[in-house]
Amino acid sequence: MSIFSIGEVIRKQRNLLGISQEELANGICSVSTLSRIENGERVPSKANFDALMQRMGQSGEMYDVYIGDNDFEIHEKKFYIRQAVMCGSSENARTLLEGLKKIVQNNDTLTMQFIEYMEVLIGSVEIKTEAEIKRLETALRMTVSEYGHAKLCNCLLTFDDITIINNIANAYGNINNYRKAINLFYELKEYIDTRYINSEEIMRTYPLLLYNLSKWLGLEGRYAECIEICDLGVKLSSESGRSKLLGKLLYNKAWCMVKRGNIENEHELARTLLQAYYVLTTMNDSATAQKIKEFGLSNCHLLKETFYF
Repeated sequence: MSIFSIGEVIRKQRNLLGISQEELANGICSVSTLSRIENGERVPSKANFDALMQRMGQSGEMYDVYIGDNDFEIHEKKFYIRQAVMCGSSENARTLLEGLKKIVQNNDTLTMQFIEYMEVLIGSVEIKTEAEIKRLETALRMTVSEYGHAKLCNCLLTFDDITIINNIANAYGNINNYRKAINLFYELKEYIDTRYINSEEIMRTYPLLLYNLSKWLGLEGRYAECIEICDLGVKLSSESGRSKLLGKLLYNKAWCMVKRGNIENEHELARTLLQAYYVLTTMNDSATAQKIKEFGLSNCHLLKETFYF
């Protein structure tokens, strides 16, 4: 079995995809630094290695990278900050972020970007101001200078970049600019569909993207598109065994079926609502499950007459 150095792994994947050193390094490190890494003259930091691999549609997690104490501490703090934000522990996330600020170096663009966009996420339960959007866009342009001037499918993105764009798109939806939100999500979907992204990384980001896209499509009145996106999200969640967003995708689909009117198959509507209800009940999301129950009993005659929640 062949064993490759870190630099060889990067060079082989870059050449396979036909990406230049200038394109890959942009916003992460200098071209000369990337050249030294590929030639085995320099070992990249963990953050830089992961970002370079992510831009090429791969996960850096599948490779072992030896890192120093400071590098490891930064990597660890980022992990726990993400976990705190996901769990809604704002105070814990803020404390950890302050600790990260104390050890970050001025030339560490990726960590500076992480701090910039995390400050926005931690500071707002729901991003809904132009100032917050501009701050997220500033963070994104630290590594994607072409943002706003080129389609996303023509850029190279890390998973932090994808997370920032996801939040920018949602923020536009929150200020009622549904069309801008939808267009951004469709661009992001096209990027994921056409890039060589490691399947494990797709599972982290794609269902959330599809759920958010379906939400804004429904509110924009584009019901047929919303149902199509929900079906894709349900299929992906079911096949991957990751059901976190499955119930909400099913609910979005049922909502659009009702809003579209002229329901052709009320049995399908009833089945979709029941599936959404039981999935969310199983996941202890009783508030959303109750909302589905009330919506179903108000809008689906078959549920009123035949089925019982």
